[in-house]
Amino acid sequence: MSAAFGRRRPSYSRPRSLALHGRARRSNARIRRMPLDLTDAELATAATACRAMAYQEGERAKKMENPTLRGPLENNAKRFAVLAEKLEAARKQSRPT
Repeated sequence: MSAAFGRRRPSYSRPRSLALHGRARRSNARIRRMPLDLTDAELATAATACRAMAYQEGERAKKMENPTLRGPLENNAKRFAVLAEKLEAARKQSRPT
């Protein structure tokens, strides 16, 4: 028999069933969508904020001479613009006709 057989775990190791911070691991964990109940004004405010961020990121990208650094800023500007469009579409759907 080897010396390792029957040896207890050191005190610093965690049992396999626990993840960080003592939370139990879930094998089939999925991120679920959280329903948002935003008013028309809140959707409009969020869309305006995203438009402003898209503009600011686009302006920052224009000032960059290095294309390696410009790319991520341009991507951020596009993501903010797409998010603004989604918020505006949600606002149109939430309006009573």
